[in-house]
Amino acid sequence: MMMATVRKQVRIRFSGRVQGVGFRATVAHLAGCLGLVGYVQNEWDGTVSVVAEGTVEDLEEWLRRIYRSRLGRYIEGDARHWSEANGAFNRFTIRYAME
Repeated sequence: MMMATVRKQVRIRFSGRVQGVGFRATVAHLAGCLGLVGYVQNEWDGTVSVVAEGTVEDLEEWLRRIYRSRLGRYIEGDARHWSEANGAFNRFTIRYAME
């Protein structure tokens, strides 16, 4: 199996001024452009959580695009956790209720 076809999952917690600036919509749009699946949601502590699945190549390109977007300047940091994709998602969504 070629590396580009191996699907992975990345869980990310973005910190900074990432709420109230269109961050979730941008993350979701960029994920859709690359065919990623998962979700993005605001957290009570002002961070934004993301779970995304796709090829490692596409996930890394997506992260580059997030940082290069007009909202990249608001990101102070991110905590990433990589694992195997579990196939639980069939599209990328914005979750509006903080669970």
